[in-house]
Amino acid sequence: MRGNVSFGVNPIGCKQEVNNQIDFVKEQGSYEGPKKVLIIGASSSYGLATRISLAFGANADTIGVSFEKGPKSEKT
Repeated sequence: MRGNVSFGVNPIGCKQEVNNQIDFVKEQGSYEGPKKVLIIGASSSYGLATRISLAFGANADTIGVSFEKGPKSEKT
């Protein structure tokens, strides 16, 4: 991890971390929020957290848009 971005790309570990975040949001209880949300940059960091929070905390319908680049030998 560097800050709030994971550079270790293990799909099983990433899935578990997202599930942990979903469980945390559900434990906090529901809240009122927007019901239809478009999130730009939803693949990680604040965008992913926002999508999880709104979908599982405010019961919102969400669409996440992200731009992904393939790995290079010098970058993950």
